[in-house]
Amino acid sequence: MSNIAQLIIAFVGGGALTAIIEIIRTSVEKKSAKNVALQFLLLQYIREEAEKHVTDNKISSEDLKMWLEMHKTYKRLGGNGYADELKNKINRLPLAT
Repeated sequence: MSNIAQLIIAFVGGGALTAIIEIIRTSVEKKSAKNVALQFLLLQYIREEAEKHVTDNKISSEDLKMWLEMHKTYKRLGGNGYADELKNKINRLPLAT
């Protein structure tokens, strides 16, 4: 155990340490819930944008760049393979002129 951890335990005692651990755990869970919510909203937007461009059978270079950034962000949030399937469809589209 590090000196800092020993100092914290000595300072706050066992009961307070348990409370601190609970606060940290709750914070992580809330962050995870936020990630899940953000992931869901981003996937919804990614799907709608992909469907629009697939229907039009084209995508502008600006829209492609933005779409790929959204996909990358979605993946960082822990997104699944569904968005990768959409990415494959988007990458096959011709660029709008």
